[in-house]
Amino acid sequence: MTANELPEAAARGSTDAIRRRMRTAGVTQRQLAKAIGISRSTMRRRLNGEREMRAADVLKIARFLEVPLTDLIPDEGQP
Repeated sequence: MTANELPEAAARGSTDAIRRRMRTAGVTQRQLAKAIGISRSTMRRRLNGEREMRAADVLKIARFLEVPLTDLIPDEGQP
């Protein structure tokens, strides 16, 4: 699946899963932001829902955390 194939609604709903995976991996917002090429403040805003999470960034996060993309996007019918 490419970034263009990931629905934006799924990207927006992925923040809880990303936070869980970050905790499991011991990764900080700063580390994750640097890995995907955005500022820490932008990462914070996206994780807090103040800005939309972009599909391309969810794909980069999955690669950085070495998890399947499907682990970071909600199942249909879930928020």
